[in-house]
Amino acid sequence: MTKDGFGGANTRTGLVFEGKTDLATFLNSQQSYKVNNQNEVFYNDDLVGQIFKKTCFL
Repeated sequence: MTKDGFGGANTRTGLVFEGKTDLATFLNSQQSYKVNNQNEVFYNDDLVGQIFKKTCFL
């Protein structure tokens, strides 16, 4: 963990960005990236990752 909340989701702007932005939508808007219906991420038609939604079970 970074001291004083600097970086990533530990900052207020990071939390705002994560709350407003869907990663799949963002990547689809970027050149050379594409996300299909199975949440597979492609870069220049090469499979480079998958997107999983965060879930909280109580």
